[in-house]
Amino acid sequence: MRVRHQGVVERIYSPNRPRKIGTPNQTQVSTGQFVISKIDARNGACGFIPVELDGAILTQDFPVYEFGPLADPRYFDHLVGQPIFWRLCDSISDGTTNRIRLDLDLFDDLEFPLPPLHEQQAIADILDSIDEAIERTEAVIAAAERLRDALLHDLLTNGLPGRHKEHQQVRGLGTIPATWNVVRLGDIAEVAFSSVDKKTVDGELPVELCNYTDVFYNRLIRPGMDLMKATATPGECDRWTLKRGDVLFTKDSETADEIGIPAYVSDDMPNVLCGYHLGRARPNTRLVDGSFLARTLGSHRVAREFARVANGITRFGLTLEATRSLPLVLPPLHEQRAIADILDSIDQTLERNGENRDALDASKASIADALLTGRVRTA
Repeated sequence: MRVRHQGVVERIYSPNRPRKIGTPNQTQVSTGQFVISKIDARNGACGFIPVELDGAILTQDFPVYEFGPLADPRYFDHLVGQPIFWRLCDSISDGTTNRIRLDLDLFDDLEFPLPPLHEQQAIADILDSIDEAIERTEAVIAAAERLRDALLHDLLTNGLPGRHKEHQQVRGLGTIPATWNVVRLGDIAEVAFSSVDKKTVDGELPVELCNYTDVFYNRLIRPGMDLMKATATPGECDRWTLKRGDVLFTKDSETADEIGIPAYVSDDMPNVLCGYHLGRARPNTRLVDGSFLARTLGSHRVAREFARVANGITRFGLTLEATRSLPLVLPPLHEQRAIADILDSIDQTLERNGENRDALDASKASIADALLTGRVRTA
């Protein structure tokens, strides 16, 4: 049962997990039945059995409910997808840490708003239409992201369209235009790993920290972001305050493919410091454009190189020497900027689509609240 109302899915067994369910209390379910997780009901783990799981087996931790003729399952699917329903489940769950379970007696006594069937269906139709719009927007975003990644690879392989007639083969990097150079990251940027912790210490200067997740989830670091409050010494402020053109990147993680995720700093940010678990590449602006550098570090080709040089078994991390020695392709400065501008235009479109999706999410939440509580009636 996925939390936050993300659906019912088949459990994926690991090679070491026995396929036989070791409990005597099992239930075979049918398509359309409602299932809720005793343990994670308070986190939105509930939903309807999809067609592909007809006949699946559930253990006693997943109570099953059959809807009668007066209830439209689509209406209830929207109802149980509301955070207020999850909070209600939380209020009737008890137990010790990690063993907090839904009290089924209290759950069975809950009362829900139930308009006439035709009104349930009308409400479901309205909310379904918003969900479809959200899905279409997310599909457009996913397609634009694939286009951007493919275009980035092509631009770093062939350069600007029609600009290069001759190419060279570079070991480990593949094909690049003949006029481009191959450099090490440390040759074109000052590379360092931050040591600024998240502590607040009396007597130090109040600052904001750009941390690991801020970089991991954002391609662009810019003023106005909601960042962590902390303190730092004057020396840390001098060294780690973010400047326009800086490229931040993740330097350690539990998986190698999360190493080297970059983000570009769009403006000077006087009171914001680069936090721990991050590296910073401050470009030599005579040689490399910061936006282009961020794009290059985010390419599949460089990601593979980051993963190759990352050390670790259960947690992976970069060394400063390996990071400074990272090989990169370097077009002339004017071409770097042109490539970055092309990719920036796609990202601007992605940002607008993301804002549209967020607006649809907010609209759905507001409309669902009004319809499902009866403040607004459809008939």
